[in-house]
Amino acid sequence: MSSEDPPGKLHRHHLAPSDSSQAILDAALRVLRPHIPTSIPLYRRLQFGRFFPDSFLFTNLDLGAPSLPIDAHASNGTGAGSRPNSHYRHEDPWLIAFVDRTCRPETEVWVFGSWEDSPPASSPSPSPSSPTETQEEWQAIDNLVAELVRACRNLPVPRSLHQDILDAQQTQQQAADTDPAPSTNPPPNPFAAARVPTIQLWGAIHSTTATILERLDVLASTSQVTSTAANHTFMFDVPSLPPPSALPDGLEWGEVKREHFALIRSKSEIPRWDRTMASLPSLAIYPAAGNL
Repeated sequence: MSSEDPPGKLHRHHLAPSDSSQAILDAALRVLRPHIPTSIPLYRRLQFGRFFPDSFLFTNLDLGAPSLPIDAHASNGTGAGSRPNSHYRHEDPWLIAFVDRTCRPETEVWVFGSWEDSPPASSPSPSPSSPTETQEEWQAIDNLVAELVRACRNLPVPRSLHQDILDAQQTQQQAADTDPAPSTNPPPNPFAAARVPTIQLWGAIHSTTATILERLDVLASTSQVTSTAANHTFMFDVPSLPPPSALPDGLEWGEVKREHFALIRSKSEIPRWDRTMASLPSLAIYPAAGNL
């Protein structure tokens, strides 16, 4: 497959064991790197690793080809793989998605699509044929995302990494449902549906792709684009930042301790369990030794 060939149908790649999938993983990161910062949620997720037997990478690119179907000359996130040609038409759309249902009810799907970095025109251009071309481009994108949705839907549902927690929550819920004098109900958690095996939690979805999913009518009622707050990402050029200020006397930096996981979890509706938080880098401020 040469760099002139259009992306094809979705391929599914196993990411575990890592020794046999490293070439595919490296190829995916090479494709995503020119699209940073837009692609950084998926890029960092793949870099993080922690793959299980049901960890998959879906893409319509041929990552095993010696010549990847992207613009090798692009050095930033402005157009690699989706640069318009002389007829103001984008290359065929492509996506890369990481899917692992083992992680439910935490995030199961991370995705990046070429249209997120360089979307087709949303309004007709001077060319008389552009409206039709734009519609065709968006239809091709919709079809590709719909294919990913079907592929994810058809995956078997493995035992959750957090099955013990899910079982305990189900027991608590059943007890609450049969309580003749229930206490005041807490506000509904929009992520509670992620505990249902037939519902998948897609994380860090770009607003453009979220709109496509809404157009495909596959979003839960709690995840509609118009009712979901944007999750903005702030990025900094660390070498150019001023030197950090010292902590006040009596305080020191440290890692988050396991006994504080419940406090952190209580501040967010996003489900994060102890074994996951223990595997993530963390930072906390504590009273210095001798100041407890």
